[in-house]
Amino acid sequence: MLGIKLDSQEIRLVYWQRLLRGDPVEISDIDSQLLGLVREATTDERRAFVLLRACVELFNTGSDATRRNLRGTLIYWFSNVGSRDESITGTGFTDIKDLMGRHLTWAECIREVGGNPDAYSARSRTVEKLQNAAKESWKELFGEELPMTGDSHA
Repeated sequence: MLGIKLDSQEIRLVYWQRLLRGDPVEISDIDSQLLGLVREATTDERRAFVLLRACVELFNTGSDATRRNLRGTLIYWFSNVGSRDESITGTGFTDIKDLMGRHLTWAECIREVGGNPDAYSARSRTVEKLQNAAKESWKELFGEELPMTGDSHA
């Protein structure tokens, strides 16, 4: 990789981008690149890794509708990062940076991936599935229950 060392946040962003586009990601890939970096990291850093891992698991094991709802949820989350940028219009995007600050509604996000804009429960079902997968993954990887809040070192 040209001798450039990426940190875990930069590596995660690459995988988030792939999921947003609907590209396949393997759990073994993220584990091999990130697990060693986050084992002794802060709780928040480990939580970010586990959320990515849960998304990859749901994307890989879910139905077409589940993958679509996951992508809509990710678009929603990333579009609501940062302050609203009034100069940005429309819903189209090419990467995460394009989404940030758009503050899209759920209807706009799910429509972007071909879903039903009236299916508001799809996002809550997706979040619930992600929470369950994250709890299982945390227990499997770190041997303890997923901490609910805080940024402490392991």
